[in-house]
Amino acid sequence: MLKKKQKIVLFLYLKLRCAYGKDIDAKAEIAINLQEQIPSEKYFFRLFKLRCMSLIYESTETNIDARGPRFSALLTTIVLGVALATSNPWLLLLQTAVFAIGAFKGPQHTPYAFVFKKFVKTKLKSEAVVEDVRPPQFAQRVGFGFTAVAVLGLFFSPTLTTVAVSFALAAAFLNAAFNFCLGCEIYLRIARLRAKSAGAKAK
Repeated sequence: MLKKKQKIVLFLYLKLRCAYGKDIDAKAEIAINLQEQIPSEKYFFRLFKLRCMSLIYESTETNIDARGPRFSALLTTIVLGVALATSNPWLLLLQTAVFAIGAFKGPQHTPYAFVFKKFVKTKLKSEAVVEDVRPPQFAQRVGFGFTAVAVLGLFFSPTLTTVAVSFALAAAFLNAAFNFCLGCEIYLRIARLRAKSAGAKAK
């Protein structure tokens, strides 16, 4: 028979599974470790209310087709590759704008996402797999950071532009070729650190 405290931990874990996609490991870690980290019922309920519930309901509860970001990464690889090879600043500005949309509105709102939904998704035979939008959106912010630095380099240092574009190109290629989203992994690691930090503060 589960104790009251254990039931709440289980409830929190299930809520986390419903609210999060790829982020589940980081967030569920809080629920799994709560019993060992909270010394008393009083502190348990306090942390549950102030920390865990805020983590659940901060979610936008937006899921996207996981194949979309990979397709976008393919287009990004092409655009950045051509921009790097030809030193074309307009292609760099174009990709920076796309990253900006993905970073601040979400990857599902970019022109690349529109192309995917309109022309590619309907032709795919594989079943769609949904994922939480936040890791890919964070990846877009990372990409935007690199290309923003690259744009600044156009005015101050061509070498800086080359290095920044190369980093963004490498990250996009990893996603397009191997389905490894570097920005998503960074997001998840940060989430795990936040989870551990929340547990440490509760002690």
